[in-house]
Amino acid sequence: MVEEWERPKLIQIVDTETTSIYTKPTDIIQFTSIITDEHYECVIYRQNYFFYSPNMTPAQCDFFGFDMEYYKTHYIEDFASRVSDIETVLGYTNHEMYAYNSSFDHRVIQDNMLRGGMPLPQLTHVNVMKKRKKLEVALLELGITEEMIKERTLQIFGECNSFHDSRFDTVATLCLMKATNFHK
Repeated sequence: MVEEWERPKLIQIVDTETTSIYTKPTDIIQFTSIITDEHYECVIYRQNYFFYSPNMTPAQCDFFGFDMEYYKTHYIEDFASRVSDIETVLGYTNHEMYAYNSSFDHRVIQDNMLRGGMPLPQLTHVNVMKKRKKLEVALLELGITEEMIKERTLQIFGECNSFHDSRFDTVATLCLMKATNFHK
């Protein structure tokens, strides 16, 4: 008799960066997702997109840690044009989805999809990690430094900036979840 084995539990962490949190419409300019095992050791999948927004300014680029030229050479179309890719990423099976500020990310993803005339994704797996502090503060209190996060982000994505780069923030959330045994 063949023994059945249980498929490992997977955890997805997502992050968005947007043109503004204060004005509407808010365009997603960067979307990052990683899928990891339940021990936060092995990153099984990673994806990062930069999206075009006519509302992007050089000052906003500075805030995100890259210049306007970098943005112009790395973005792909707009969010709505890649919605099927995003739906595939968000619809990965047998996982739970997390974001440090999931209520914001959830709202922004849905707003961008509605504006693009796209069907809303099933984001019922988004769980709220209570955001009581800024991500940077929570990490420092746990002894997790920016250098540690940057090193791990470079291992996973090959490049990164700092906070407010979705790749960095997604890995920072991964480090936070691992350090606090979140989800166990």
